[in-house]
Amino acid sequence: DEMTQQNAALSEESAASAASLSSRIGQLNDLVAAFRTGQEQGAGGAWATSSGYGQEAFGRRAA
Repeated sequence: DEMTQQNAALSEESAASAASLSSRIGQLNDLVAAFRTGQEQGAGGAWATSSGYGQEAFGRRAA
């Protein structure tokens, strides 16, 4: 019974964290939108790849 209560509490905490994260992602998207130029690729094309999130740039930096 105690384990069930702990699991329920953790589940509620996880759901609250997910909702908070989702809200923060929305806020971040709004902030980033101010820097978008309307072009599909940014400076050098590294950050606007279809593979996502600047993986190309990280690979070059690590090399």
